[in-house]
Amino acid sequence: MVIFTKNDLMKVVNSDIFRKCPICNSSSPIKGYSFDIFESNNHKDGRVKVKCSKRECKKCDIEYFDLIKGVNNFGKAAVNYYMKDLESRLSKNRKYKRRHFMLDKLLIKLFNDKIRILSLGAGSSSIESRFKSNKKYKNKFIQEMRLDVYPKKYLSEKLVFGNLLEKKSIEIENLKEFKPHIIVIDNVLEHVPNFEALSEILSYVNADYCYVSVPNRNSILNLLKKKEFDWPVQHVNNFNNNSLGLFMKGHNFRKFLFPMLPLNILKLRDWVFVASLIGLNIGGIYSLYKRK
Repeated sequence: MVIFTKNDLMKVVNSDIFRKCPICNSSSPIKGYSFDIFESNNHKDGRVKVKCSKRECKKCDIEYFDLIKGVNNFGKAAVNYYMKDLESRLSKNRKYKRRHFMLDKLLIKLFNDKIRILSLGAGSSSIESRFKSNKKYKNKFIQEMRLDVYPKKYLSEKLVFGNLLEKKSIEIENLKEFKPHIIVIDNVLEHVPNFEALSEILSYVNADYCYVSVPNRNSILNLLKKKEFDWPVQHVNNFNNNSLGLFMKGHNFRKFLFPMLPLNILKLRDWVFVASLIGLNIGGIYSLYKRK
């Protein structure tokens, strides 16, 4: 967790940043305010509450927060911090995320033997490594190109540098030459204040499919807990099934319902995943889209 001093937070409170809808770029009225409590590294500073405006675009059905300067992961200092964190994770050879256990099953069912995956905002986790660790899949042809703000010493044909907040940092021709079968955007869209770089990739990299996962502000699990989805420190966009569909429709992708069974019938996480693939969003949104 990033630790901020009281002086940092005062700069945040005094900054006035207005943000438009990340999907249609229209101005949206303030829906309300969110408060987050940040811990200081100086005990005498105590805890500070920061006020952040929440907005809702009626046209796109998306909730989003005005940026909090220096707190959201978008300033130069924050990107440098993220790169250091990423370097630490890569050095520990973290191979895959827990949710990739279900994603690999979906990919094999969809493509069978040959799969080229373009992972955007991939972080330290590798879908390709997940396949290779599974005896059932290790002989299949799996290639993954992972795009993120990787430190120079980790850059390779598989790990490529790209800041999803700066369109100019994306070498779109290299991504096109990779000729991916599917683009994976796994828990990324909720963190990104504008979609210019992502839109360019979705428009010009000719993949037939796109898999997207985001937290769901209308999650049944959240409603049962009577918990509103507000976390503007990192999550600046609050999607539901409709707003995500509108974003993908704008890039010529339509929802592709894909029935499959869970790996373990006793695990709620698996059921949440497979339910979302057929359009029933119990928890997070895990959706497959096909190019029109």
